[in-house]
Amino acid sequence: TSDLGEGEAAGGIFRAFGSWTPVGHDSGNTGTLTFKVEHRHSYTDVAPQDLGFDSGALSVTGAQYSDIGWALTNLYWTQRLAGGEAVLQFGQVDATDYIDIYGMINPQTAFQNLAFLTNPTIAAPNQGLGVVGGVWLSEHVYLTAGLADANGDPTDPGFDLFDDFETFKHAEIGWVASRERRYFDRIHLTFWHQDERDDAGVPEDYGVAGSVAWFFDNKWMPFLRAGIADGDAALYEATISLGLGYYNRQTDLAGVGLNWSNPGDPSLDDQYSAEVFYRFQASESLAITPSVQLIADPALDPDEDLIAIFGMRARIAF
Repeated sequence: TSDLGEGEAAGGIFRAFGSWTPVGHDSGNTGTLTFKVEHRHSYTDVAPQDLGFDSGALSVTGAQYSDIGWALTNLYWTQRLAGGEAVLQFGQVDATDYIDIYGMINPQTAFQNLAFLTNPTIAAPNQGLGVVGGVWLSEHVYLTAGLADANGDPTDPGFDLFDDFETFKHAEIGWVASRERRYFDRIHLTFWHQDERDDAGVPEDYGVAGSVAWFFDNKWMPFLRAGIADGDAALYEATISLGLGYYNRQTDLAGVGLNWSNPGDPSLDDQYSAEVFYRFQASESLAITPSVQLIADPALDPDEDLIAIFGMRARIAF
């Protein structure tokens, strides 16, 4: 509903992925090769991921729905150690697969606005060469840490990390209700640091993010998430999000989220966002998800009070 920009966007993602585990490995110390190849494309002049910016909002409104074409987003080896008490992954990795996760972080099946996905105060890089490790410190406490190429480019994967060694580092400590429910009932703190990226003109940055999410009665998932950053590499300098998910029929998912964000630029006002969606599982393979996003006081258009973005997603998975 913005007076700026194209006013609409459409796009799609083709994704093929899988894994291979050699036969005969010890069950507690298995090694697995994982791959994921994607084609992300836009059917309009503006991709859904960029529609918010085009409309005057400092928001990623269609996360992952970009126009980058073919991309190798995963190609890594996972090695389990100490009978499953520790794990190491290395290769073409996506840092957002490991940091600040919770039960509704997948933009293909839950929210579309980045404010409710990986914390937008974290300057997480695109997929690239990296390594990450994790260890259970107790039955409920885990620690993860990793290093990735700060200039990662899944459309041109390679070993460019070693040219300038500009890296993104992260560490996370968390408490979970049980190992089996580690993605659903969890509290964590995430610390990160990004080197200065000379060629990209991006300054050094660092910050911390925290998240509390709990899955009650296998139906309700309230969450509270926040983050703060020191520099200008991330989308926001500070943000707070809260919301609720409701699983219906054990297949459908309804979600509502509210967000406040400070862009960090003193010339830009604080921005407020909300998103409501309902994912209807029409069949075993087909999910349809209508959504509404509201952005109040859009930071890039001070003359606008409120922008509404109406969305519809269809996902076919085999």
